[in-house]
Formats: sequence, structure tokens, C-alpha cells
Amino acid sequence: MTAETLIPTVVDAGNFSVNTPGDIIYQEAPTVWDDSFYWNMNISFFDSSGKVNAELLNMLPDSFFNTIKDDFYGRREPMTIILMVLYSAAFISGLLGNIFVIAVVIQYQHMRTLTNVFLVSLTVGDLLVVLICIPMTLGSYVYSDYIFGTFMCKLTPFLQGTAVAVSSLSLLSISINRYFAIHSPLKAKVLFSKNKIYLLLFLVWLVSLCSFIPQLVVCTVVTSGLQGVYEMHVCLELWYSPVTKQIYSMFIFFVLFFIPLVAMLVTYTRIGYTLWRTEARRFMENSITNKSQAERILRQRRRTVKMLVAVVMIFVFCWFPYYAVMIWLDFNMVLSERTQFVNDYIYPIVLLLGLSNSTVNPVCYCFMSNGFRRAFLKLCCRQKLTSGKNVLLTVRFKSSDDSQIESVVTALS
Repeated sequence: MTAETLIPTVVDAGNFSVNTPGDIIYQEAPTVWDDSFYWNMNISFFDSSGKVNAELLNMLPDSFFNTIKDDFYGRREPMTIILMVLYSAAFISGLLGNIFVIAVVIQYQHMRTLTNVFLVSLTVGDLLVVLICIPMTLGSYVYSDYIFGTFMCKLTPFLQGTAVAVSSLSLLSISINRYFAIHSPLKAKVLFSKNKIYLLLFLVWLVSLCSFIPQLVVCTVVTSGLQGVYEMHVCLELWYSPVTKQIYSMFIFFVLFFIPLVAMLVTYTRIGYTLWRTEARRFMENSITNKSQAERILRQRRRTVKMLVAVVMIFVFCWFPYYAVMIWLDFNMVLSERTQFVNDYIYPIVLLLGLSNSTVNPVCYCFMSNGFRRAFLKLCCRQKLTSGKNVLLTVRFKSSDDSQIESVVTALS
């Protein structure tokens, strides 16, 4: 008996279902006969005595067994080898870099500025991506069969999405803080007090975690293949309908990526105009009478803003392609050569680019922040780090005509 002689029997069967050994358990006949048909069948190739049913094995074409062979030896493909090298490099550099950022802020008190507190929050999210998401993603490419279980299937996308949201909202919080620190230092001290900073960090994480709870619900491990011969486990998102998935993807993109990006663009444009316009020096001299110190503060603030803008640009460069590809796939679910190519070759690259954002941030801090760079060198050399080069901006004011002079001090790293 061949596969061709089996076709009329299966088509006529429709919803036919039997459970005797060697029979086909089938629910709906396919309109097109191809290799994917076999993956939607549940077949036992053992008879009641436990021996292999050779007749059923002979039904399957050679292309099916070639597919199994490709699944087993897919790790030898050049694309997989390249991904293994890149993911391994991203894991090592991301692990060391993010641990360094956290260690520096903990070790040196003068590094615990408001901006750095938010950067540490961002770094914690990056560290979760490095420790969990990168190894799990690499493992899924090295070994086609998903062996990590339902728990990791749900946890990996949940943490990945949470980390991206934490990065986006933390960068937005930093931009708002920098805006008020430049334009209204007194109001910045009120809005970003110590207790309010902790509350804001809590809200950032709460919103991020809650936004990706659906991932814990829809992600699951699906088993397909031929029972007793070859079974494959795949981690998939099982949504109620394609429209539901599309609405959720657009919500995540606009609320946690696009809108914060527009807000950061507006705030940093206003900050840049203030710090680089011709009246910038006069603006600084209104706070401090010492001209040389005012120039130094201006340079410090410009360096800080440059670093933060660079971090935002890197974030957009790393994650925007991923969002673009994911939304395109959500709206093009019909299987075709184009969607297959995007899913097999484009998606792994943009996902790697997005995850690499967690490894690039510490490098950006070191290259563009004198404080982080000096702290890194001192931490590696185990030398005492002095904070003599850090600048404190002091603003003196009177709340009323008969009150005493009060002051507000802002640390510039």
C-alpha cells in the first residue's frame, strides 16, 4: 500500500477516528496533500504485539523522512553556526557588562545619581534577558525539538517583553527628569524626590510585567509528529483568533515603544535646544557666578545628554526591526514562500539584534560617560576612586522675602 492509495480513504473518512493500534486518528481531511499533512496526524507504528507496522511505514514518501533528517541535523547549517557564535558572544559580553554596571553603582556612592538609578533598573532587565532569553533562544536554534518545557516556554517571551518595556519606560523617565533638571531644577527636586523615584521605578516594573501577562497564557508547548516514531515539540502562541494577536501586538508597539519614543524625541529636542543654543552660557551663569564652573557644568550636562540620546538611539535601532517584522508576520499568517523566508532567516537576525541591545548598553555607558569609565578602571585595578572631578550644581533661592536662603544641590556625573 502506498500513500497515494491512502488518499481516497482518508478523504472519505472525514471526521473518522479509531483508536486501535496502527489506525489513523484524524479529524479533518486536508485540501492539499503534502508533507505537512503527516504532522497533523497521530499515528502509532506499533501493532498490538509491540512490533513495528511496516505497512504503515511504507505509506510515507521519502520526502517525509528527509524532513526528519533535516530536523535532526539542522544544527549543521551555516545559519545555525553563525547564530551560535553571535549569541554566545552576546551572552558573555552582556553578562560581564551588566554585572559591571550594577557593581559600580553599588560600590561607589557618588555614582548613585538619579539617572544612574534608572539605568540600574534598565540594567536589571537587560541582565534577565542575558541570563534567560539569550540561552533559551540559542537552544531553540541549536536543537529543533523544544526540550525546555512549558514553564520556560511561557517565561522566556514574558521576560523578554518585560525587559524591553522596562527599558523603554526607564528611558522615558530619564528624559522627563533631564528635561525638568535643565529647565526647572527646583521643580525637578520636588517631582523626583527619593520616595517618588522608588514609586516611579515600582510603577515602571508593574506596568511592564502586567503588559506581558498574556504571554503567560497563550504560550504553550505543542506536540506534533508520528507517535512512536518521531515527535516534535514546538513553543507556540495559541491565540483565540488572529485578530486578537494583531490587536495585542499593535497595543504593545504603540503604548510601550512608539509613544515613549515620540515623548523622548520631544524632551531631548527641547533639552538640546537649551544646552546648545547661544544663550546656554547665560542660562548657566544665572545659577552660578563662577564662570569656569558654569562652563564645566555645561560640558557635563551636554555629555550626559549625549550619552542618554545615544542609549535611546541604540534602543530604537535594536528593537524597531524586531517590532516591524513581528507585526508584518502577524498580518501575513498565510503560509507562503515569502513568510517562510522571513520566519526562517529575517526573524532570527532581528531577534538577535534586539537581544543584543542588552549587551551594548554597558559599552555605551563606558565610552560616553567619564564617571562609568573611571569607575570601571578603578574597579578593575582595585584602587580608591575619588569623586573630585564630579560637579555639584547648587541653586540658592528664597521661598519668601523674609525667609532664609535655601539651596538645592544636584549631582552631575
